Amino acid sequence: MIDTLTTRRGIIESGTPAKGYAYRAEGVKVQMRAAGDGESTITAYAAVWNRYSQNLGGFVEQLDPDAFTESLRDDDQIASYNHDYAALLGRRSAGTLIVEADEFGLRYDIPFDGADPDHVRVKRKIERGDLRGSSFTMRTSPDGEDLTYTDEGTLLVTVKRASIIEVAPVVWPAYLSTEGEGAAVALRSLMDRHPDAAAEVLERMTDPVVRAALLATSADVPIVERGVSLGWARLRLAELNA
Repeated sequence: MIDTLTTRRGIIESGTPAKGYAYRAEGVKVQMRAAGDGESTITAYAAVWNRYSQNLGGFVEQLDPDAFTESLRDDDQIASYNHDYAALLGRRSAGTLIVEADEFGLRYDIPFDGADPDHVRVKRKIERGDLRGSSFTMRTSPDGEDLTYTDEGTLLVTVKRASIIEVAPVVWPAYLSTEGEGAAVALRSLMDRHPDAAAEVLERMTDPVVRAALLATSADVPIVERGVSLGWARLRLAELNA
């Protein structure tokens, strides 16, 4: 079992015809907003509290309202475009990024800088409607997560404490281009953090192809074979989610 894991989760406005986002909610869209001093900001919600994610491969996740409290007090955060650190949009310690937790979720504001080419290109994409979603990077540990079950019997991972590292307006969330791929990788990460719970998920999983492929990603299997097995699992999950 690993001590910590760095993961990314995407969020987009409910009803948006786009796949690959772990979370959907009203009022989270990336937008340009006028500030009181006549300037404008790039603003959105990177996360929302107490809302179930999509099925992440046999389990769902939610964020506790205090999940990032310690991290927002003690750590620095950055904002980037598409998680590209060459397109850095702001840093909290520099005063060029505001990240705050409110009753709804984790909101970020990036004061617009017309002299920054990355800000200008992001602004144009937002105004055209090309750029709608956000993603956040967090570092979690097993003791910062609670495992329970939903009323329907699905494993529920509640993130109670995590480090928030980055927020990002994104064209595509996290690392992956399909929900099937996202489910396979999310389940693999659950196996790393909570092997006993993951074993229960695998027992409940009825698709034999997915079960066999994911079970074959253990440390006892050579790296090349693990990659092939995980690839088959992703393809099969993509079929199931199509």
